[in-house]
This record gives sequence, C-alpha cells and structure tokens, in this order.
Amino acid sequence: MLTDVRASLATRRREVVAAACTALFAAVVYATAVLTPAGQELENALFRLPEFPTDPGGTPITLGPPPEITDTPTTVILRSGHAAALGGLLLLVPLARRKVSLAVWGLVTLTGSAVTAGVLKQLLPRPLLDPSALDLTADNSAPSGHATMATSLALVALVVCPAAVRYIAAPAAVALSALTSYFVQGAGWHRPSDIVTAAAVSLLWCHLASALVPGAAEDIAATRTKRPWALSLGVAAATAAALWWARGQGTELDALMVAAAAAPCAAVVVLTHHRYRTEGPHPVPVASPQVHGEGEITAVSAEGRLTPATEAPSSGHR
Repeated sequence: MLTDVRASLATRRREVVAAACTALFAAVVYATAVLTPAGQELENALFRLPEFPTDPGGTPITLGPPPEITDTPTTVILRSGHAAALGGLLLLVPLARRKVSLAVWGLVTLTGSAVTAGVLKQLLPRPLLDPSALDLTADNSAPSGHATMATSLALVALVVCPAAVRYIAAPAAVALSALTSYFVQGAGWHRPSDIVTAAAVSLLWCHLASALVPGAAEDIAATRTKRPWALSLGVAAATAAALWWARGQGTELDALMVAAAAAPCAAVVVLTHHRYRTEGPHPVPVASPQVHGEGEITAVSAEGRLTPATEAPSSGHR
C-alpha cells in the first residue's frame, strides 16, 4: 500500500541520515587526533608513560605488537578466522528464525565493516606533526581492525538475537569488544582514536545495511528492545566489569585509553535507542462503515479517525 511505501522510505531516510552523522563523527575524531599536532602529541604521549606495560622504564618504544603480550585472550579469539566463525554462528540465528533479511543485514554489516576498516587503514594519511614521535611508527593505524570486528559482532548480536537471550548475549558480546579494545591498546598496536573510529565504522555499516537491505529496517524495528534503558544499563555494567578485570591483569592503562575501550559499549547503546525510536510501517486498517441506528452511519478513515455522523437517505417505508 502507498502508506507502507512512504513509511518504508521514511525509515530508510532516517538510516541514511544516521549513517551520515556517524561518518561525520568518525571524520572529526580522525581529523582532531591525527591531523593536528595537539592530537598526535596527546596520543603519542600515552606510549611514554612510566606505567605503560610495554615501556616500564620510560625508554622509547616502537608502536607495534610486542611479542611478549601479543597473544592476549581476546586478540586470539578475534583473529580473522575466529571472527569469521563467530560471525557465521551469529548469522545462523536469524536464519533459524526464518528472518532472511536480518541474516543478509548482518552479513553486510560484518563484511562492510571489515573491508572499510582495512581500506581506510591503507588510504588515510598520518603526517608527522609531533617532532618527539620519531621513535614511533608513522604508519596510519586508524581504524583498528580488531576493534572493528569486535564491535560489529556485538552490534549484530544485539539485533539478531531473540529477546529471550538478548539481555545476556548483548552484554557478553560488548564485554568481549571492550576487552579487545583495551588489550590492543595495551599491546601498543593502537591509539585511542583508532578504537573510537573503529566503533564508528561498525555503527555506520549497521545504518547503511538497514537502508540497503530490503526489509531489514522493518524487521529490525519489529524486534526492537522494549526496555532500552535496562539493556543499556546491562551493557554498561558488563563493560565496566570487563575493564575493571583487565586493569588487574598487569596492563593498567591511562584513563583516556580506558575510555576509548568503552567505545563499543557506546555504539551498542546508540543503536539500541535508535532502534527503539525507529518504527517500521504498520498495516493500515481497512475503512469500514458502521451503522449505529436508523440513518446514522459513522465511518473509520484510513488514519483511524471517526468521521462525523451523517443522515442516510430514506430508503422506503418505515
């Protein structure tokens, strides 16, 4: 029906606008942290702090994977092959529920996020604007591939899991994402802006997939969380617990790095409330006149409003 088409177009328009806003946010973070001297100095200074795990003596380090702490639990789990297996398991959930559009949405989100992160890391420049950073690699490291995979998995889990397990699956997936984001910084692989832009890339593809995959936006709206604040609190609590545990594993990082590790949590909260406020098209009730008495007819309009009663024409003897 025409009303359904208009509602669907409006929903897709909202997703495109949300994707554009997310892309703008990622661009601002990258420009501020990477393309300004102050941003580079702030992030590079984090790798020279005495408490940084790869630099206990304060000597110069090289930004990259230190061999002694490369195999942290979450980075092992989220190697490319393992991440693909986890993604495949998640995509089986909507297929088992006969929601093909959600499975396609998840595939587009996971694939688009991973490809975009890899392409951006190769294409985005990182000019040397911090003279004191000659000991650090000048290669661009934004966005983080590990953090992108972890965040996109958490976002897909939020959407495709049924309501019965969503309040367990989403916090667990976000906790894994937060740990991944924490440890790749502790390993010296990535800066805080790499984590934030990774979360933005994942969220961007959630919105793009909703706009591109036919029927996905409507199915996502139909399965939206009825208590978004409860789910948000659960996700935040799981993130806090995971980061508190991580800080006790001998990798106590600066507060800025800890805050960046919570970026996947922020992305999940944003998507949760965006879904709650996005309604898909609903069937329009068929207008049916109702006779209430002699000569009184009240009709129900397509918008659900009652028209004023009208006098029916006389039809013969009474």
